[in-house]
Amino acid sequence: MSSDSYDKDALTKALAEHAQSSGLTKNGVKSGQLVLLHDLTILVSSATDLRIVLQRALQGAVHLTDAEAGSILLRDENTDELVFVEEVGPVGVIGMRLKPGEGITGIVVERGIPEIVDNTTEDDRHSRKVSRQTGYPTRNLLAVPLRAHRNIFGAIEVINKNEGSFTQTDVYLLQALASTIAIAVQNARLYSSLEQIVQQSIDALIQTIDFRDRYTGAHTRRVTYYASIYAKQLGLPRQSFEDMTMAAVLHDIGKLGVADKILGKRATLTPEEYEVMKTHCVYGERILSRIDRFKRSLPGVRSHHEQWNGRGYPDGLSGTQIPLIARIISVADTFDAMTTTRPYRMGKSTHEAADELKKLAGNQLDPRLVGTFIHCLKSGDIRVNRGDYWVPEAMEVLTSIPPMPFDFL
Repeated sequence: MSSDSYDKDALTKALAEHAQSSGLTKNGVKSGQLVLLHDLTILVSSATDLRIVLQRALQGAVHLTDAEAGSILLRDENTDELVFVEEVGPVGVIGMRLKPGEGITGIVVERGIPEIVDNTTEDDRHSRKVSRQTGYPTRNLLAVPLRAHRNIFGAIEVINKNEGSFTQTDVYLLQALASTIAIAVQNARLYSSLEQIVQQSIDALIQTIDFRDRYTGAHTRRVTYYASIYAKQLGLPRQSFEDMTMAAVLHDIGKLGVADKILGKRATLTPEEYEVMKTHCVYGERILSRIDRFKRSLPGVRSHHEQWNGRGYPDGLSGTQIPLIARIISVADTFDAMTTTRPYRMGKSTHEAADELKKLAGNQLDPRLVGTFIHCLKSGDIRVNRGDYWVPEAMEVLTSIPPMPFDFL
C-alpha cells in the first residue's frame, strides 16, 4: 500500500478491527479518527523540514480533538525553558517562553505524563501569563509530552474543546500523534544535520577554488546571488529553484581540473588555452556526478556555457534544448563577467552591461530570461556588487519558510 494512494474503505475496516481487538474502541476512539490519524502520520512523517513537521502535526491535533486552538513547545537546551514554536488558532504565542515547571504544560514536560484541565480558572497550577499577554482566554486544555526515547524535548497542547471537555479518548489520540511527531522531529534534525554537512562540503570546494583563483571564488558568489534573486521572479517550483541555486554555487567547480598556468593567467587566453578552459564544464559534471545530492544540479553545471543559437559548449545545444537552470545561470554568469574588472580589461558599468545583455538576447541568451534579469536590475531587486564577499540574500531566498525563533537543530 503506497503512502499517497490507498483504499480508505478497506483501511477504515482494518483499523476498526484493530481498534476492537486492541481495546481502543473501549476508550472511545472511532475508526474515522484512526483513519485521520493514519493520514496525519503519513503527512507528518513525509516532511523533512522541522517547521512543516510541526505545522502539519498541530493542525491535525486540533482537528482530531475538536479544539479551538493549539500550540507546540520545544525545550531550549541552553536555558531549559519551553518555547512556543508553532500555533494554530488566534493565540499569538510564538516565541514566548515558560520557565521549567511553569504552568500545566511545564509540569507535563517535567513529569512526562499527559494532563487534562477541565477548568483552568479553578486550577492554581495554570499559568495565566500567556492569557494576559495574548488576550486569548483558555477555558480548558490537554497537554501531552513529546518524547524521543527517554528524553522529553517538548509538549503539544490543545486548547478549548468546542463541545464539553477533553476526554481520555483525546489523550490516546494526542499521544499517538505525539509519538509520530517525535520520530519526525528526529528525522528532520538528522536531515538538517546532513544538509549542514553538504553545505560545509560545498563551502570547502568553493574555498579550494578561491585559493587557486581569487576571481573564480568571488565570481561564483556573485553569480549565485544574481541567479537566485532573478530566478525567484520566474516563479520556479521550490525544488527547481534549489537545484538551480546549487548548480550556480558549483557551476565552475570543474576549474579544479584546469592547470594553474591557465586558470591564473593575467592576460587573454590563447585559442589553445581557451579550448582547455572550456573543459571545465565536463570536469565539473564528472566531479559532482558521484554525489547523489547534486544529481539534479548537474545539467546546470554542464550546460551553463551553451548558447541560445547553438554555438556554445560542450554539446552545442540550442534554445529550449538547454536546461532551464543552465539558461538562468548563463545570464547571471554573462552579466558578472561583463561588470567585473580583469587584469586585461575594465569591467562595464551596470547600464552598459544591461545594454549588452539586450543585444545578446535571442542570440547567445534566452530572451525571456534576459528581460526578467533586466527588470530586476531596474527595480533594484538585484544590487550589483563588485566585491569578493558573499551576499546574504543568495542563501536567504532558498526558502520561503520563516526561520525558527532560535536553532533547535
